[in-house]
Amino acid sequence: MPEGKGYGPQNTASIGKDLIVIGDHAYAYSGIQTIASAGTFQTLLEFTTGSSLFVGTSSWCGDSASTADFYTNIYLNGVLVWNAAYLDGRAANNDQPLPLVIPPYTHVEVKITSDTTEDVAVTMAGKIYK
Repeated sequence: MPEGKGYGPQNTASIGKDLIVIGDHAYAYSGIQTIASAGTFQTLLEFTTGSSLFVGTSSWCGDSASTADFYTNIYLNGVLVWNAAYLDGRAANNDQPLPLVIPPYTHVEVKITSDTTEDVAVTMAGKIYK
């Protein structure tokens, strides 16, 4: 992949579902989104990696003042590889940031749901190895 070319849009301030690659760094910011329907998983990040390996971390959050339950799932090529529960607005386990290694040509989806119409966000950041 040529220097400065990414998998997603080249607007480096981009917020959306794509992974942005600049040189040997990559990131994805979903931005704050509201769960449209309680109990229904909503896709916050979705992209397919290119010919490089991604090594980095992912973090997620809900409204910091909330006591809602919310759940995060990460899928690689349609296979659920990781999930977490936040009960009463608190992490049920101490797993953030989550270390990730994503192989080349992998379809990635990060989905979140809540028991209310909650505000949520997901980020990923890391390095690209060609």
